[in-house]
Amino acid sequence: MTKQLTDLELLAVFQALYNKIGRECATKGDGLRAQVDEHFRELYEQTGAKSFDVLLDGEKVGTYSSRFSKPTHDELKHEYKVTDYIKLAKALDSMSEAYDAELIKKYVAQNLEEFGRWYFEQTGECLPGSEFVEYMVPGLPSQYIGGTLKVDDSKVSQICERGLFPGIAGLLGDAR
Repeated sequence: MTKQLTDLELLAVFQALYNKIGRECATKGDGLRAQVDEHFRELYEQTGAKSFDVLLDGEKVGTYSSRFSKPTHDELKHEYKVTDYIKLAKALDSMSEAYDAELIKKYVAQNLEEFGRWYFEQTGECLPGSEFVEYMVPGLPSQYIGGTLKVDDSKVSQICERGLFPGIAGLLGDAR
C-alpha cells in the first residue's frame, strides 16, 4: 500500500527532482547535458553531421540539432583617432579666428575628440594630433555554440509506461 502524498510533500519531491534535473540539464559544468553537447560537437567536427534522431528503446522520440554561429567576413573599419591631445588642443586654439572661439572652447571642454571627429567629417582633414586610420577585422568561421534538444513528452511517457521506466511514466503524466 502506498501512502497518498499531500500537495506539500509532492511539491518537495518535485523540487528535489527539479534541482537534480537542472544540474544534469545545464549546458555548463559536468552534467549530462554538457557531456552530450561535447560529444555532438566532436561528432560534428569528425563527420559534419548537424542533426540526430533521439531514440528511446529503439523509437524516435525527438531530435538533437547542433547550433552554429554565422561566419563573418573580413571587414575594413575606419576610425578617427586622437594621437596627441595637446597638439589637437593647440590646433583648435589657433582656429579661434576662423570659428567662434567661445563655441569651440565650450565644445572642446565637453569632448575634444568628438570635435576633432566633427571637423574631419566637415573638411576631410585631420587636425594636428589626430589621424584617420583603416584596419582590417578578420572574419571568423562558423563555430559550434551548443545544441537544441526537442523531445515529444507523450512518446517518452508511452515508452516508459510499457515497462522501460515505469516509475517515470507517472511523473510525466499527472502525478496527482
